[in-house]
Amino acid sequence: TVTVGWVSDYETGSIKANLELPLPTVDYPGLEHKRMRISSVVAVPGTRDVMFLFHYWGPKCKSIIQIARATLPAADGDRSPKRLDPKVVMGPLKQLEGYPIDNFETMNVVPTDTPGVYTIHIISDNNFNDKYQKTYLLSMLMKDKSEAAQLWSRKMKPSSSNQHAISIAFAAVFSAALAVALGIFRRSWTASSREALVEELVELE
Repeated sequence: TVTVGWVSDYETGSIKANLELPLPTVDYPGLEHKRMRISSVVAVPGTRDVMFLFHYWGPKCKSIIQIARATLPAADGDRSPKRLDPKVVMGPLKQLEGYPIDNFETMNVVPTDTPGVYTIHIISDNNFNDKYQKTYLLSMLMKDKSEAAQLWSRKMKPSSSNQHAISIAFAAVFSAALAVALGIFRRSWTASSREALVEELVELE
């Protein structure tokens, strides 16, 4: 039910913090005892936050995804495990409900020209087997009200309060090979599905 992670110095590789992350349960009848996996994790530029892409697949429920956000603890030299408290910001989106969902394995958060506004890209690949899997590129807009994020967006560089360049790693993170990402959408991607997805995009406090 819990996976582990680390915050390390980008240049030296030294561990700055040990992390614990509770994995979300699967939102599907009869599968509530199952846990989703971390499919991707990425930093939110200019903040101490990270975004998690969670994924689950089963023969009955097919693919389910959700995105959550958490704030990293200060790298203060305390090596005792620190538990993250991710907040769900999108999802769960379910393939069986008509969303263009597949085995999403990569996420990126890109700042826009508007301060505090980001584009989130998530990508799946078909593993060279289009019969069973699809290559999708799904892009969403996220607005962040935090002062640090808006300051970073204006300057387009990390905040001076960041003392160390850090890298983040979590166990059981699967990286996708980004060979092709053409955004092929299934016919089930209906107007009602698009409207429902817009309603899922929340404005983060």
